[in-house]
Amino acid sequence: MKRLIYLILVAFPLMFCGCQDDDVFEIFASGQWRVVNYYVEADWNATYDNHAKALYTPTSDELRNLQDFTITFNEDGSLTGYLDNQSFTGRWSANPKDRSVSITQLSVSSANLSGMRRDFIQKLENVRYYRGDSRTLQLAPESRNNFVQFTHY
Repeated sequence: MKRLIYLILVAFPLMFCGCQDDDVFEIFASGQWRVVNYYVEADWNATYDNHAKALYTPTSDELRNLQDFTITFNEDGSLTGYLDNQSFTGRWSANPKDRSVSITQLSVSSANLSGMRRDFIQKLENVRYYRGDSRTLQLAPESRNNFVQFTHY
């Protein structure tokens, strides 16, 4: 049952993605995003990705920690975010024609970055593609076989 709920959370927003160009500001710069989970074994090209698996289970402490990570994309191309008690900044740009995205110049408030915090920043640095809308956002690396899913607070 829990797996079905996660599947619906992943697939439902994708049903409304059209063939026209995205409004990247409506998607990205629509408020503060919170991490939902990391997903693996994804089929990025599938209309409904029924095979993506949540990396962390709903009852895990890691998932609760991960869901405290937030990011805000600003219309001026800047971004800010929080990893527990650490903040980060950077730059972003997106191309609606091929749904590519670039996150650069990431700077973390503390040089002592480890564990899940370091992993999250590395995932952001490796992001190349996006999909979603103003409610759900998924960011994937070049391989597009895994992704980070976000939702609004």
